[in-house]
Amino acid sequence: MATQLMGLPHELFDHIISYLDVEPPSLRALHKEPSITLTDSDAHPLKNLSLASRSLRHLTFFRLFKFSRIRLIRLCTQDIVELSSGSEDVNDFLDFIRLNALRSHVKGLVLYTEVNLGIEMSATGPRQTTDCFGNTGFFGFAHVWRTILTALNPGYITMTAPPSTLALLSSCVYPHQDEWAFDMPFQMLHFQQPDNTSIAVSLGEPRVADIFYLRRWSHCTLNEGSSLKAYSTYEYFLKATPSIAYLHSPQGPMTWFTSFDYIAIFPFYNHTDDILRLLLAMPNLRKMRMQLTPEPSSKILEDEKRMQNLSDMWMELDTGYTLIIYAMTVMGKKLNLKEFESLDYAMEGLRPTLDAKFGDKLQGWRRCGWGRWTRDTSLDPTLEPVLGMG
Repeated sequence: MATQLMGLPHELFDHIISYLDVEPPSLRALHKEPSITLTDSDAHPLKNLSLASRSLRHLTFFRLFKFSRIRLIRLCTQDIVELSSGSEDVNDFLDFIRLNALRSHVKGLVLYTEVNLGIEMSATGPRQTTDCFGNTGFFGFAHVWRTILTALNPGYITMTAPPSTLALLSSCVYPHQDEWAFDMPFQMLHFQQPDNTSIAVSLGEPRVADIFYLRRWSHCTLNEGSSLKAYSTYEYFLKATPSIAYLHSPQGPMTWFTSFDYIAIFPFYNHTDDILRLLLAMPNLRKMRMQLTPEPSSKILEDEKRMQNLSDMWMELDTGYTLIIYAMTVMGKKLNLKEFESLDYAMEGLRPTLDAKFGDKLQGWRRCGWGRWTRDTSLDPTLEPVLGMG
């Protein structure tokens, strides 16, 4: 078989193997409960083909690393000031990329780690550093991204890590005292940039060496996982959700973001409000998608140990959607939001509840399918003239 394939013109052979170049499992995992296994898959046809012969290995080699991953093992908060923590793992990967001339072939990158730096952060607190542009502040592991994005220009980047570590990777600070109350072993943060964006594209001012500002990302997905455990704690509503939503003083509006997905499992309504406030730093956002319940293939709703205090969970969900509806109205009129989608409509049993929730409250928006709305200014309410005001 290998001999017959090798007899084909290279262009035809490349077209054939392109059908084996399937979507990576990490992209399919974006809306599921975050897990360190997001890159695992039982199917790897391209890799299997590459093992058939030396010639096939050579012809498929560049495609094998189209979607790459880096596992961070050597992480420590004490090394942040020296800008060395995590660099060994990254440099090992980049050395391999350079040695095999793969720089232009890496289209997607997953960076993941099991290392939880929450205890270290609680002990040392955030430490001030100076980034490569001369800014002084808390930049976490910004040096890691500066190293990676100087060498590579992937179309997307996905991070999976414990919440405290993800905060460091995204140069954010948040209160750690309530992390114990949440069953969030991992969270995910995903950035995507437009096709054919040059590695030399400058963001202009402000120049900041953290992941939010190092590229003109057009899309962001934040998957924070489950808040279920916290509902069983005393005065759960006072607990602060581990989240990068508490951005360290954003360095000006992030005007390059045009779409945002927020994924969580029964977040508190006040935290949904935190997320919506974060979006105000993205004034050119045109599309927003929300998923506040488990995705359809999840078995969480059948787990009696995790599904406790149901009345509180549904109350928080209901209030959360009240805030979303209000935010849609404001962001549609005052900003550039044009599309909204509730991914919770994928859960058939929840549709009547959501239909009742949206009802006639969503003014200025036209429904265009299950859980989808588009901005329509012709549906804005007509205000009656007020006497005494010219």
